Amino acid sequence: MLTVRALLITCIISLISACSDFQQPAERWEHATEGSSAAALSADGRWSLHASIHHNLALWDNEKQGLIYQWQLGESSNPVYLTHFSPNGNFVVTASENEFAVWSLLSGESLGWYSIGNERIRDIAIADDGIRILYGLSSGSAILLNRESGRRLEFLGHGEKINTVDLSANGVYALTGSNDYSAKLWNTETGQIIQQFNHPSRVTQVKFDQQGRYAFTADSLKQARIWQIPTGQMTSQLKYSARQHVFSAARFSSDGQWLATGSPSRSVELWHVPTGERVSHWQVGTQTDNRWRSAVVYDVAFVDRWLFSVSSSGYTEAWPLPEQASQ
Repeated sequence: MLTVRALLITCIISLISACSDFQQPAERWEHATEGSSAAALSADGRWSLHASIHHNLALWDNEKQGLIYQWQLGESSNPVYLTHFSPNGNFVVTASENEFAVWSLLSGESLGWYSIGNERIRDIAIADDGIRILYGLSSGSAILLNRESGRRLEFLGHGEKINTVDLSANGVYALTGSNDYSAKLWNTETGQIIQQFNHPSRVTQVKFDQQGRYAFTADSLKQARIWQIPTGQMTSQLKYSARQHVFSAARFSSDGQWLATGSPSRSVELWHVPTGERVSHWQVGTQTDNRWRSAVVYDVAFVDRWLFSVSSSGYTEAWPLPEQASQ
């Protein structure tokens, strides 16, 4: 997938870094020249989607480095600040504060545009079928919408605003995190809570292992944990010394041994799932003209011997994984 030049760069970085962490990406592609208001990666890293500040969406092929689709949202649409692929990479959902749209990567067409009124969408996810959409609201409720049937299940298990959501590939299970200091695993067909994961502060990040083995939950201060599904037993707690460690992105590797995370302060990190130990860390690039002094990491994805990231700087970057974590 990567060029010979990228491989040479990787070798040079390896020699310079020796036993320390890598500090530079093996490759960097500028996919939004003025930065991204939102961005996402498909689970296999093949596709990058960047939302520009001019209300356009650009889908890139990371293997061939070509622009595949450029979707126009229209002048009346609000800026997109959330983008997520379905686990199989066939669909994308994009959202502004109170609108969302579904797109097909197979046809390149919009499959629908939806307005939810005056409430604010805090996070959103889409199942493999492109039909079931989960979104969390500032009111504290989470909505599972079936676009075909029109069925709308409202989950009221949280007492305060929802910050983060994730949806299983089949759309049957939801994971939601809230300001009420809890994350909840629940069934989208019945609304029944399966597990509750408590934290000492508001929960700001949740993520499924799409093979159904683990759930990741993290709060706004100092607790980030990996849990077994469906037992709810804790597998590990991520080990870090910072007083505050906020996560803006997370992804499990396909073998379930590794967790990659991103932060609002440029950091990309790799963790060992069974122990919670940090194995590697990097920092994503920023715009050279100082328009963006920092960068939010929006998403990460495992790709063979690489970890891909997308950030608010408008870059898609590839980081060389340590040998033991290569897929």
